[in-house]
Amino acid sequence: MRTHKNSFFSRVFGVLRFLYLKMRYGSRFQFKSIGLVGRNARIYIEGSLKLGEKVCFGENCFIDLKGQVKIGSNCFFNDNLRMVCHEEIEIGNNVLVGPNVSFYDHDHDYIVENDCLAFKGFVISKILIGDNIWIGENVKILKGIKIGNNAIIGASSIVASDISSNSLMTGVPAIKVRDL
Repeated sequence: MRTHKNSFFSRVFGVLRFLYLKMRYGSRFQFKSIGLVGRNARIYIEGSLKLGEKVCFGENCFIDLKGQVKIGSNCFFNDNLRMVCHEEIEIGNNVLVGPNVSFYDHDHDYIVENDCLAFKGFVISKILIGDNIWIGENVKILKGIKIGNNAIIGASSIVASDISSNSLMTGVPAIKVRDL
């Protein structure tokens, strides 16, 4: 029998998964209040993860942190989040993230040498996300992006350039639809 996401036992196990992360990673995982971590979440912290109050991660999240990630208070990350950080990702307060959203603070750097594709490392640039942000389903946020406060990013958008405050953005690449 499958339990409902908001059932009592689901919440208890979500808190236990959260506390397990603290035991596993110690000072690399810091938080102001206990949040929730959904089922099948895979979180790897080589750098650090700092969370504000009331931060929740949905089911099947994959978080791989070699750098520093700071997330403000009252943030919700829906199912199937993918966050890969090599340097720095900073997310403000009151941020709602839809399902299947990806954050990447890096690109792969390849060149062609002697008719062969050669990996040269990563091109890295931090991501800064302001307060009061709503990120729709299937959005991709790429390296070097700065998102101002009070913004909405529509479903299936690819954010490849900065977003000003009080903006509604959508598309591939995301463009401004109107002011909020």
